[in-house]
Amino acid sequence: MNAMTDRAVDRIPVPVAHVGPLLQLAEAQGLSRESLLKAAGLKQGAINPEATLHFEQFERLVQVTHEQSVEPAISLLTGAHQVEAEQAFVNLAASSSATVRDATAMILRYFHVRTPLACAELLERDDLAVLRVGEQFELGQVRINYIEGVITTLLATLRALLGDNLSTSDVYLDYRPPAHASRYSEIMGVPVHFRAMHNEICFPVE
Repeated sequence: MNAMTDRAVDRIPVPVAHVGPLLQLAEAQGLSRESLLKAAGLKQGAINPEATLHFEQFERLVQVTHEQSVEPAISLLTGAHQVEAEQAFVNLAASSSATVRDATAMILRYFHVRTPLACAELLERDDLAVLRVGEQFELGQVRINYIEGVITTLLATLRALLGDNLSTSDVYLDYRPPAHASRYSEIMGVPVHFRAMHNEICFPVE
């Protein structure tokens, strides 16, 4: 999980699906999508279902949206909304897998295709499964925003699989508590611990 140390990441393609929910939440606050795109140096047509952004474009758009948003936890909320767009796949994973482990492994295969900037692996620790998330590249100033979205999306996906069993789970994050730290547990619905060694979701398995 070692990240690359140069800006080779700038040319990595990022699916527009990663910014769709972010822009929808921004618009719900009264922000103009057109103005956000313009401030990020993007044309209106840059956001369509078939398009991809280079990371440098994605980075600018995330930064601009966070600067103008009145909701500091907008990336957490974006992650929670992201899983709605992937609900059909979540349902497929749940119905075609014999165990939670099998379903989680299937979700991770899909995750690696859909999320080129991050990597994830499934580990076991005592009687818990540990979903560890890292970065494929240096993510610069949007690192925390991106990790917030990825962890929240994976957590929401696991909740669709585990239901009430996820209430006994914990999230561990490798950075200091941000100013909106109190929103993490509120939005994620599980205890959140900062200054950890890794970014992880720990949850029970059968």
